[in-house]
This record gives sequence, structure tokens and C-alpha cells, in this order.
Amino acid sequence: MPDEAERKGIGTSATRAATIEKLVRIGFVERKGNKKTKYLMPTHKGVALITVMPEQIQSPSMTAELEQKLLDVEKGDFQDTEFMSEIEEMIMDLVKTYKVIEDAEVLMHEIH
Repeated sequence: MPDEAERKGIGTSATRAATIEKLVRIGFVERKGNKKTKYLMPTHKGVALITVMPEQIQSPSMTAELEQKLLDVEKGDFQDTEFMSEIEEMIMDLVKTYKVIEDAEVLMHEIH
């Protein structure tokens, strides 16, 4: 995880742990290694999902930025309506600029 994402606070260690457990449970990543050293590896299902997902959504920096804005909304330093407007704008832009990924049907079919 990039340092800037950690500084801006992508969740807590507990929420990160819960997210990792969910990714393992639904089959997007798997644990590898021995008793002493464990690491996470994406499964074929995880790689397929990342392949068809827009790059902007994959960005830890974007997630950290959104987390920071949510904290600012909570503190009253940023309007919730402005936050939601930005989210709507981002989604509309993603939909407008989405390009069909070659063989996406094959990749995503294998996920089910």
C-alpha cells in the first residue's frame, strides 16, 4: 500500500483485515507461503476482475482520497451533497469512457 494511502487512512487495520478475509472467502485472493511467512496471491478470478475493472477504481490513492473526504464530511469540513455530486460525476465519467475489454465475457464467465 502506498505511504500516502496509509497516511490518509484507508480504513483501520480491523477493516483491512475484514476486507482481506472477504477477498479470500469469495475467491479473489488466496494465502500462500509457509507457517512463518504468508502472503496473498490473486486467483484467476481476482486477476479476471482486475482486468475488466477501470484503472481509476483500482487506485489506492483514489480510495484514500475518498476516505479523507468522508472524514471531512464527518467533521463538517466538506458538504455531504458535494461529496455525493463528486461520486455521481466520477461514475458518469466512468460510464461514458468505459471501453469493452476484449474477451471480458470469457473472463467474467469464469468468475461465476
